[in-house]
Amino acid sequence: MSSKIEKNFKKIEEIAEHFGLSRSTVSYILNDKWKQRRINAATAEKVWEYVRAIGFKPNMMSLALRGRPIKEIAIIISDDPMEHHRDALFTLIRNLKIAKKSYLVLPADDADLVENIQFLKMSRVTRLIIFRFNGIQHLLESLPDTSVEDYLVYDFAAERQETMNTDFAEKSIFVGFDRRKAKTMVFDYVLQCGYKQIILPLGFFGQMSSLPCLSGLNVSYYDPGEVSDLWKAGENVAAQLIKLVKGQTPRAVVMNDDKMTMAAIKHVQDRGIRVPEQLAFISWDGLPETKYLSLPISTLCVPHQQMMEITMQWVSGKLPANHARIVVEPEIRIGATLPPLNRPDSIKK
Repeated sequence: MSSKIEKNFKKIEEIAEHFGLSRSTVSYILNDKWKQRRINAATAEKVWEYVRAIGFKPNMMSLALRGRPIKEIAIIISDDPMEHHRDALFTLIRNLKIAKKSYLVLPADDADLVENIQFLKMSRVTRLIIFRFNGIQHLLESLPDTSVEDYLVYDFAAERQETMNTDFAEKSIFVGFDRRKAKTMVFDYVLQCGYKQIILPLGFFGQMSSLPCLSGLNVSYYDPGEVSDLWKAGENVAAQLIKLVKGQTPRAVVMNDDKMTMAAIKHVQDRGIRVPEQLAFISWDGLPETKYLSLPISTLCVPHQQMMEITMQWVSGKLPANHARIVVEPEIRIGATLPPLNRPDSIKK
């Protein structure tokens, strides 16, 4: 065959006709079954040289229908993930490429559940990584109807594990952290820093207002409201915080998202409120960029590095999948937005 590619065929039938071969012969070559079918090695190499040159890829679903999985691993993630989950997804994809693992990504929400289950059935994918999203329980209950043999749930809420019915899974890994414990860590840190005036978001931390450690403190609340636009939500929160500022007494503001925190800090500073002297902020997420602001943000870091290391052990087969529940510990990254008010030497850095 000449080195010049005269035509870029898209179908196996077209390639077969070009070389004067049967469709089944070309299919056996592309499926690496030419030796079993006693196809001449020179013929197989000629076809492979051609398909490599034109970048031909057999139809994935046709391969699946013939018993071959489309990819090694499927990833399901909400179609509107939080920023830190989006960063983790890109890290995972980069790691899979380094490990030379083929993958596909399925954006998912409750409305996509039936469609995704059907796709998993047809694609014959045997391994699945599930990022946190609202329909996870329904998805898990539907997996026995698919070809998935083992799966990993990434960043599962450890405090809810007792309510999840996952006994049907022969092989499964759950890696995550306890959010209830993490919230207590935030409270303990704020109190350790000596703050007596605390402002909490309704819902995310508000249900913990009955904790004994908050007894005798001055606790106020703000409403995060609609959080589809985190920057706008941060501005709305800032407008509420400005009304809660009274005199020079420093107030600790507990936030539940780094982006929202960045927006709120800028908004209150633009209106003359001093951070951290009047409003001291501690956030939640641990986005890398929050370390490089003029005022690095104090924040609880979602432990993605540890969770990703465990995930890649599972990907490589070094982690046995047998109903394992792996709970990792988050940490608080100390920044400049919530300095200690008393005994600064007692704050571990």
